[in-house]
Amino acid sequence: MQCTNTPYKLSQLHLCRMEQLPNGTVALNISLDVRPVLNYLEITAKLFYKYTTYRPFMIDWSIELCQAYRMSGINPSSALVLKIIETTVPNIYYACPHGLLLLCLIADGAIVPKTKPRSSGVTTNRTVRITKMFCIEQPYKHSTLQHCEMEQFSNGTIGLHISVHVPIVLDYIAVSAKAYYKYTTYRPFMIDWTMEYCRAARVGTFNPTNALIMKVIEESMPDFYYPCPHGNRTYTVFWLLDPKFIPQTLPSGDYRLDIFYRESSNVPLFALQMYGAVRRHGIIG
Repeated sequence: MQCTNTPYKLSQLHLCRMEQLPNGTVALNISLDVRPVLNYLEITAKLFYKYTTYRPFMIDWSIELCQAYRMSGINPSSALVLKIIETTVPNIYYACPHGLLLLCLIADGAIVPKTKPRSSGVTTNRTVRITKMFCIEQPYKHSTLQHCEMEQFSNGTIGLHISVHVPIVLDYIAVSAKAYYKYTTYRPFMIDWTMEYCRAARVGTFNPTNALIMKVIEESMPDFYYPCPHGNRTYTVFWLLDPKFIPQTLPSGDYRLDIFYRESSNVPLFALQMYGAVRRHGIIG
């Protein structure tokens, strides 16, 4: 890890040095002098995955620290960022104003444990429960939904009986999945993926997002996991989502997931909506 975009216009970086402990743990010694008084402080975090080059992947968060600290209710992204700040740099975890000739010592030796930390991460347990699912956006223009019925088993597992007739031949199928987190209302959160199935199946090498979507299709609908052309048939399946495909990074809360299959003119061939809950037990829940 390293500091970037230096020199800074409104602050002075005195120290930025990476330290690697004997067990491989890496930390950063930082000393930063911030001159102005700050009543607005934006923190962003964006994750990149290295495929052939580094590409944006899943996490793209931005919070305004002063407002987030002041408000009692915060969304899950802000809650996680604040928890990281509180745990790793507690000396600067306080309400605004910040700055004003304050020397901020971040991730210094005082933060690094005096004893060597274990290389294994903290494990958490979680419970994932799907509560309901149903078909949406019908009637469809280029397909006919013949059957859509939810079934719940005695152990709480929920699946969807689906039968949809697609009379046209398809050489382009866009599969999209978008997640929503329930704060006061359902708001977009983390997952907003779109994959063109025919191309992905033809090329055979996937970025991590496409790989996950293709794996879900392969395991949950194996009879339909084949290269294009598709269509000109009736698709009948009992579909359920295995919790192992739900990202471990999702914080506790109630969620909605919208899944669409669209043809080349972006018209839905089929769509479903499912609701679920994640309950996590650990340091950050």
